[in-house]
Amino acid sequence: MPIRYTFKKAERLKKRKCIEQLFAQGRSVFIPPFKIFYTFFSLSDQQPRYPAWVAFSVPARYFRKATQRNRIKRLMREAYRLEKYRLYDYLLRQHKCLHWMMIYQGREMPKFEDVQQKMRLIIERMIEMDEG
Repeated sequence: MPIRYTFKKAERLKKRKCIEQLFAQGRSVFIPPFKIFYTFFSLSDQQPRYPAWVAFSVPARYFRKATQRNRIKRLMREAYRLEKYRLYDYLLRQHKCLHWMMIYQGREMPKFEDVQQKMRLIIERMIEMDEG
């Protein structure tokens, strides 16, 4: 079956309760220029529709204009859309699911190639952290 490069609305982490739980009980790691908060869960008998839910954030501290923040979030979503299949393969094999949030902490507008390269690294590190 070919890889489908999609990112549906249902894959986004939106519930306030889940996000608060992520910050309260989740772990964090800093992979410049991103700070990642994450929590792995073991799956019960039922298989969720998506094994990972993700949220993206860019603080207004360094990017005052909403258009700049939105552009960075768009770059992050696009990089995730293209690279998530590696994470999904791992999670489905391990019977786990993941809630995570990426916060951009850089001070300048990133290039897409840089964001995509970091996204690959982040996904590899997430898999390593769960294994180890």
